[in-house]
Amino acid sequence: MIHETAIIYGAVRIGKNAVICENAIIGHPTAEMLRSIRKRERTAEKGEERRERIGGAAAEGREKETVKTAERIEWEGEESEGEEGEGRKLRTIIGDNAIIRSNTVIYMGVEIGDDFETGHNVVIREGTKIGNNVLVGTNTIIEGNTIIGNNVRIQSCAFIPVNTRIEDDVFIGPNAVLTNDKYPLRMEEPLEGPRIRRGASVGANVVILPGVEIGEGAFVAAGAVVTKDVPAWTLAVGSPAKFLPLKEHLNVLNRIRKRE
Repeated sequence: MIHETAIIYGAVRIGKNAVICENAIIGHPTAEMLRSIRKRERTAEKGEERRERIGGAAAEGREKETVKTAERIEWEGEESEGEEGEGRKLRTIIGDNAIIRSNTVIYMGVEIGDDFETGHNVVIREGTKIGNNVLVGTNTIIEGNTIIGNNVRIQSCAFIPVNTRIEDDVFIGPNAVLTNDKYPLRMEEPLEGPRIRRGASVGANVVILPGVEIGEGAFVAAGAVVTKDVPAWTLAVGSPAKFLPLKEHLNVLNRIRKRE
């Protein structure tokens, strides 16, 4: 079921049994595309204004100048060889059994596996790849060029920045903030998001600094500020986070079941 108010752009492939609710947008144009459209329209407007000026000058007997028309702007990488969307670099793919709730925006170039589910008002930017059986909670933002594995739960109001890697069986609690810029607007450095290894849990209101790795099976307690790598199967607590042994009953991978 795709609601009549949903908007689907460009080369989009949606699997079987999908439910796409009110005002969802699938295949939203990238920021680069929108800037190209604006540039093209401005160029066309300037060309039209110049034609009007030259037309007036010619009517008065002055020499008419040559007017260049706005050139069509090609979006590099928009398409490559293939039929019906196959092979497109900016294709959008959503697997079977998706539930995409109202006002969710999924950009071009996003690839999502089966049994995907969102809350309301989710934003997923271009270049993101998501595995099977993944839940993304209400008001969560995934900023793009991010890889998310299978059986992942991201709770409401989480922020996932560009260049983040989240492996299988990970839990990320509500209001968790992952970061990717060590010195915002002060130094030019590559953006490097955190890497959350298999089976790790990140509690509510946690802040993880750029490039930090959360080890396999690690548990980051609510409200922690993680400034350095967390070893596998370790408890991280406090601000800045300190590491403690993980209690025996927590030395198991997250039990994330497939949605019915």
